[in-house]
Amino acid sequence: NKDRVGLALFTEEVEHYVRPGRGRNHVMRLIRDLLVRPARRPGTDLDAVLPGLAALHAEVVDDDLRDAAAAWGARYLADGPTLVHGDMYPGSWLETRRGLRVIDAEFCFLGDGAWDHGVLLGHLVLAQQPTALRRPVLQAGMPGTRDLAAVEVLRRLFGVAQLPLSADLDARRAMAEEARSWLLD
Repeated sequence: NKDRVGLALFTEEVEHYVRPGRGRNHVMRLIRDLLVRPARRPGTDLDAVLPGLAALHAEVVDDDLRDAAAAWGARYLADGPTLVHGDMYPGSWLETRRGLRVIDAEFCFLGDGAWDHGVLLGHLVLAQQPTALRRPVLQAGMPGTRDLAAVEVLRRLFGVAQLPLSADLDARRAMAEEARSWLLD
C-alpha cells in the first residue's frame, strides 16, 4: 500500500499540520499527535459538551502538563517488545460462554506494554469505578501505567476523543486533578 496520510488539527485556524507521508513511524506520529496535542487556542467549544468544561480545561491544562503528555506520546511512538492491543477499554471486550475475549485488534502494535494497562486504568477512572477495582490494575501494571492512564483520562475529558460521560463538572474536575497529579508527580 502506497497511501500517504497527513494531519491537520484546527480550531478556528490550523494549529498543527503534518505533511502526508508513509510508513509505520509516520502513522504512529499522527496517532501520537491526535492523542496528546490539545487545542491551544479558543475555538474548541468545550462548554458545548458541559457548561464549565472550558474553564476547567484552562485551570488544569498548562504547558507543564502538555510537555509531560508529549513525553509519553514519544514513548508511545517507540518500538517495544510487547504486542499491545492499543485500545484496551471495556468496548473492546466480549463476554462469551467460554469467558471474556478481547476483540477489535486493529490498533495492535509492538510497543510499551504499560499502554494497555494505562488505557484500562484510565477508563476505570472515567467510569468512576471505586479504588478497590482500580488497585489491581495498578498493582499488576508496568512502570508508567499510572502516567499513561492520566494521558487517557485527559484526552477523553478535553481532547478530540471525548466520551459521552454522565459525570458532572465536579466529578470531571476530580478526574482531571487526579490525572494531573499522576502525570506531574
